[in-house]
Amino acid sequence: LEYVGRADQQVKIRGFRIELGDIEAALREHPLIRESAVVAHQENVSEKRLVGYVAGLLTDDIGEAEELRNYLREKLPEYMVPASFIVLPELPLTTNGKVDRKRLPAPGQADLERRKNYVAPHEPLQHLLAAMWKENLGLIEIGIEDDFFSLGGDSIRGAIFINQLREKLGEALPVATIFKTSTIERLGEYLKQEYGAGVSRLVGRSSAQIVNENQKDWSPLVKIQDGEGRSPLFVVHPVGGNVFCYFNLARQLGPEYTIYGLQARGLDYGQTAQTRIEEMAATYIDAVRSIQPAGPYQLTGWSMGGLIAFEMARQLSLHRDEISFLGLIDPTDPTATDALADDHFSLLVYFANDLGLTLDHLTRPLDELMQLDVDDQLTHLLELAKSAKIVPDDSSLPYLRRLFYVFQSNVRAVKTYRPSVYPGEIALLTAQERPTSAPEPERSWSALALGGVETRSIPGNHYSIFRPPHLQTLAEELKACLARESITLQALANA
Repeated sequence: LEYVGRADQQVKIRGFRIELGDIEAALREHPLIRESAVVAHQENVSEKRLVGYVAGLLTDDIGEAEELRNYLREKLPEYMVPASFIVLPELPLTTNGKVDRKRLPAPGQADLERRKNYVAPHEPLQHLLAAMWKENLGLIEIGIEDDFFSLGGDSIRGAIFINQLREKLGEALPVATIFKTSTIERLGEYLKQEYGAGVSRLVGRSSAQIVNENQKDWSPLVKIQDGEGRSPLFVVHPVGGNVFCYFNLARQLGPEYTIYGLQARGLDYGQTAQTRIEEMAATYIDAVRSIQPAGPYQLTGWSMGGLIAFEMARQLSLHRDEISFLGLIDPTDPTATDALADDHFSLLVYFANDLGLTLDHLTRPLDELMQLDVDDQLTHLLELAKSAKIVPDDSSLPYLRRLFYVFQSNVRAVKTYRPSVYPGEIALLTAQERPTSAPEPERSWSALALGGVETRSIPGNHYSIFRPPHLQTLAEELKACLARESITLQALANA
């Protein structure tokens, strides 16, 4: 017999099935919390967020909301950590002595972070940004020190927000901005410093000319997480071009790891995508050296990102730079790149799959879909993705068009790539579920890695290894690889 819990306590948020009782039990393990309840609060028509209710000692003794979130992150995956907390003297009970969930107050001014940390917007730009966040996140009140991701924001909502902000500013704002400046206060200061003309025009103080994006310095680097003294881990984008897929992986690895993402050129307006993996690798190496001038370097990448990370390591080795870790996460098969179909229809199907759609989602017959022009095809995919709750309802066609452009360029870059041998060792983290016709990854990569291949198997398929529960296993195996390399380096240093 398998005990699966009570069905009425299970909810689904952003595609994850969550047992609320598991979160409540973890909260009750906190030494200062006596009672707990967790509710999936309906923010708007299509979105829910987790809200934690706790009762115990004095509110001041329980601590900040972020402390409670960090406490839970040690016990639960990120998607099970409530976005906000409300502290009550006692939880309301029914006549049977159970928590009366209907009488729990709705989140708002009662949130722990609102009562203790709330700082209201106090200038025009901050008021505008706060209004955009409220609409994007479905919240009633947002302070200038609140973190976008702690409020329930995710990679898709972040991309939508940046796209909307670009249109208002008239500036080519990088998507990575939401990672670098994830509070309204920091974002406002960054915009005033880097995009003063657009800000002045937006708040009505002048009509300064738009600064051409091509005149601005562009970097593929996206700081995903600040660590505590460790050498940075550089993660390379998959075929989609952005590095949002690594955000949850970074959280699972833990706060001690410093992680930089390398995103593709072309995602931001005014840019032309690169078309060769060798060129991408050289560009990304220059960016890496701007952060870490000398090795040993730690590199990893998923899917196409594995090919690029491999090429980066190969080019670095030619310059006698040391690579302490090269981890390829279910990488594209290096022996079959030219077999990838790159006709428009195949690319469209691949792109739909990369978004999270499958052929089952395509409501129009495929031959009818192919009679449409590109924008109509993408519009159809966008509507399907909205219906499937894969993207927010306010996702725009221009941003999807930009994603498809980068996707096409990256697939064709993979097709023309012919890897040469690399003198070092590879850590190969492969998905257990593979097409039956696919060759063994270890065999393909052993011919290229003269230092050998260490293979670790991750439950799930190419996409599900980046989703719970397999994401936790991926993080554990990656941490084990990094710890092994750290021990080896320390031994060499001592010798």
